[in-house]
Amino acid sequence: MSLDTNKNRSLGRGLASLLPQNVANDIVDDNNQEGFRYLEIKKIIPNPYQPRQSIPIASILELSESIKEKGVMVPITVVPKNDGTDTYILVAGERRFSAAKLAGLDKIPAVVTQMTESEMAEAALIENIHRKDLNPIEEAYAFLRLVHEFGMTTDDIARKISKNKTYVESKIKLTELPKIVQNSIAVGEISENHGKVLLTLNDEKAIIAALKIVIRNNLSVRKTEELVREIKLETGKQTKYLWSNKYAEWFERYSYVKDGLSEITGCEIKLKRNRRNGGAILIHFNNDEELDTIYRKLVRKE
Repeated sequence: MSLDTNKNRSLGRGLASLLPQNVANDIVDDNNQEGFRYLEIKKIIPNPYQPRQSIPIASILELSESIKEKGVMVPITVVPKNDGTDTYILVAGERRFSAAKLAGLDKIPAVVTQMTESEMAEAALIENIHRKDLNPIEEAYAFLRLVHEFGMTTDDIARKISKNKTYVESKIKLTELPKIVQNSIAVGEISENHGKVLLTLNDEKAIIAALKIVIRNNLSVRKTEELVREIKLETGKQTKYLWSNKYAEWFERYSYVKDGLSEITGCEIKLKRNRRNGGAILIHFNNDEELDTIYRKLVRKE
């Protein structure tokens, strides 16, 4: 079979020049047969197991311009839907597929293969992880879906993506965060490590209150750890977590006291709160000389 004009245009000069002649001549047309072929873009549907929620439009635009000039260099991977509709499910190559549509192509080079639903989910996940295309929350829910829907263990997933079990388990833990915190991680407002620290509060109201402090004050992970320790010191194991929410709000309101005294003394400062709306200021020192220096700075006898 010789290449027709549409196929050659859809494939692009780059890939057409790379394909051996016998491959180009052996393009298959049977919907159920595996192999390389040109598919109409309108007959391809998204992968229902795609873990990535969105693709940056800038990267699509850039790739689209490249495709207009050089064509699609690497075929996408699809699975026949096998429901009599002559349609295919996109397994790998979502960015290329979107850019090809934007470039105005009618057809796209594709490798047709057979996969189970579990294999489709795995393939989409692995492609994105290798390309570093997923944010931590997308990755976490992809792992969780493999566990719940396909019965995979965290060991199984770790082997598939060449990571260790702890990596997978720590990602899945992020799904336990309140949605507002998950969204902050997904959009890059806070980091994954911020989220892991906040999760140790074990209470939704306290976590959300602490999140507001972290964002408003642009706290580093280390400062977030300090904040969480302060909250935990006030709550105690037997105290209801509603108190931790109140304390977090109070801590935010008077954090300038802690920061100001720390700047004056050069020492670590802790604020404590009691149930009678009182509290204490703790100034940490390492030796007698530091204590004397703190005193002199506070009473201005330097």
